[in-house]
Amino acid sequence: MALAGRASAANKSAGVARFFGAIAGFTLILWTAYPIVWGIADGARKVSVDGEIIAYAVLDILAKPVFGTWLLLTHMRMPETNVELGGFWSEGLGGQGRIRIGDDDDGA
Repeated sequence: MALAGRASAANKSAGVARFFGAIAGFTLILWTAYPIVWGIADGARKVSVDGEIIAYAVLDILAKPVFGTWLLLTHMRMPETNVELGGFWSEGLGGQGRIRIGDDDDGA
């Protein structure tokens, strides 16, 4: 799966390929750090509860808002990452999605 993603990113541009590699590495490091923190803090009892909480908080901040912001900002700067959704997804199918103002469902 990762190889298909890397190939797809490389087909778009060198910048997208570099970005894909960067976010993949970032994710790998962060996801590897979680069990390490657990092993040191909970498993071996080498870190206090406060230290464990701080470590998980830092990892959570890096994994969620920092990662998400990085994705959004890079997406804005790289037009080749934009996806064109045409057809049904942008226009709807026939009359679906239209609202009718003034129509009563109960017939009153």
